[in-house]
Amino acid sequence: MDPTDPTSVAQLLAHIRLQQDHLQDTPHVWEQFTKALLSDIRGVPAVVPQVPEGARVVLALGVCWTPARLAFECAQPLAMWEWLHRAVATSDNEGGSIDIDLGPVDRALKDPHWAKSVERIVILLAPMVFYLANNHSTGEHLAQGFRAPVFSICARALPTGDKHVVEAALHLAKHLVWQDLRQPACLLGHALEVLLLANPTHPLAGAIAAFLAGERPPVTHRDPTVIAAWAVQHVSMNPFAALNLQVSRFLGMPKNEGDAVLPELLQQVEKVIAIVESESDPAQVSRDRGIVFSILGQLQYRLLQSGDALHLTQLLSIWRGVPADQTRNDRCLTLANAGSKVWFRPGSAPSPDLPDSGNRLTTAFNKALGKALVTRSQGDTALTHPATGRKDLTQAEELHDALHAHLDVADLVEFAFSENAAAFISLLPSLTPVQALLARAQGPALPLAVSLRAPLPDRPVERVQLWCGDAPSARTEAIIVETVFSYAGKTVDVITGDDLSCDRFLAEFQRDDYDVIWVVAHGSHPPYAPDPGSVA
Repeated sequence: MDPTDPTSVAQLLAHIRLQQDHLQDTPHVWEQFTKALLSDIRGVPAVVPQVPEGARVVLALGVCWTPARLAFECAQPLAMWEWLHRAVATSDNEGGSIDIDLGPVDRALKDPHWAKSVERIVILLAPMVFYLANNHSTGEHLAQGFRAPVFSICARALPTGDKHVVEAALHLAKHLVWQDLRQPACLLGHALEVLLLANPTHPLAGAIAAFLAGERPPVTHRDPTVIAAWAVQHVSMNPFAALNLQVSRFLGMPKNEGDAVLPELLQQVEKVIAIVESESDPAQVSRDRGIVFSILGQLQYRLLQSGDALHLTQLLSIWRGVPADQTRNDRCLTLANAGSKVWFRPGSAPSPDLPDSGNRLTTAFNKALGKALVTRSQGDTALTHPATGRKDLTQAEELHDALHAHLDVADLVEFAFSENAAAFISLLPSLTPVQALLARAQGPALPLAVSLRAPLPDRPVERVQLWCGDAPSARTEAIIVETVFSYAGKTVDVITGDDLSCDRFLAEFQRDDYDVIWVVAHGSHPPYAPDPGSVA
């Protein structure tokens, strides 16, 4: 390879991507291979100083594009965040944080010799960068750094109809609208409008129509409702694009009009979810669910903001496959992140200008739990290294303060009582211990609604069946559980050893002999293919 020739570097990058594709069936090896490549790229100046900075930028961004894109398609924002940051990282990130530097990217974009190659990869990464900023309020520094160059590239290249440029322009335009940058948003919106009307068969015509039809105030010359009506007649849309268009139209409507079309919109959600669940390939199911997840994000936000608990519960139930006649209809409080704080009162989303309690909480979790990566505003929060299990109080005070800065526990207690709530539906990162904080404040320790099915009638607990496999510490946990139930005078039947089988468990579960069935187990959850997850 000639490291000074962009064409030669592009050929090397194509070879690397081919290797990454071959390794996708072994995610751990694939991840280690990619991290090793990044480490080598960062070490190049010390070993081969004649390799230009532009070549290193192209390789680093290109190597991270494949895993970031897969995470994007599978709705794995935590992995997306990590790989995007690794692309511009200044170290190997062994300590749980990623320091970034966009300076090399900026310089490479201004270098006439490398600008074209870097622009191409920046356009490929742009949808993920702006998606994170738009939907998860994270990676803002990346979005700010990408905004100017991506706008310049899109303004110049949109007329060509290149699908990667169009996709980048759509996500950037949404970002500009959210940042209240009306002038550049309208410039992109008008360019997308011209492209749509001139080329209704474009592969992303449905997505363009959905965006243009949903923005209020408009970012187009024509009325958005006119564009939507035109698109229905002239643009061939698959069910996913049709759902995207309906959601965008709903978000642009006044409340009374939106309420009228919401039942039809929820029916379209059901139709799309049924299509997704009928897919036989688990990886494709994961990717399709990721697309639907992205489409429904702002609809969920709107219903949460308006306090429409009935339709919000319906939407979440459809998403999780709960039949309409089995959805819960009791009073649930839904908690989510908005701006930088936990939010639960309808219409009370805090300002994003508040002190960033989300990042403070992230840092406190990481320090308290050991080497970890916990990212705010994301439901797939996970530790990259297991916690030690040893008690360490050095970070306890800061973690306590960070939790209370992120969640107003006293206000939540008061609101839960006044609403006569029966349960929580939490859209927060899973490590936020809401119930423990409420119990400590002597508030209502409401159950977390892990199921959106209507709860079964209350029944006294008399008989318990406990299933104990060979997972680490399983027998110890089983003994503890058995002892606790025995203190209350309850009968516990323990199933272990050769008696464990899937068929027997399903048979016991269908019977009505036990009031509680307790499973001592560990789970397997492959991050890029969650559907084959299993319990051991």
